[in-house]
Amino acid sequence: MDPIAEAQFRKFLKERNRAFETGDLEWARRNMPFEPSSPVVVEIAFHKARAACRAVSKARRKASEEWLKANGYGPMGGTVADWRALQ
Repeated sequence: MDPIAEAQFRKFLKERNRAFETGDLEWARRNMPFEPSSPVVVEIAFHKARAACRAVSKARRKASEEWLKANGYGPMGGTVADWRALQ
């Protein structure tokens, strides 16, 4: 990877990790690859991504898993039934 691209990627990861630790949904909205249809779409995407991110504390990942379960959503790329496979 060229040095400029690598520096940009590292900056993105630092910002992502901060956003995931602090629950920054505005960061998530700004970084979505499309205009979300509603704030709920942003929140679902945020929690799915945070629950799957190993760079985030276990407490934050667990909080997102619980939010997704409580609202009837499964993990990234899965369904509610897939939570059992992740335990």
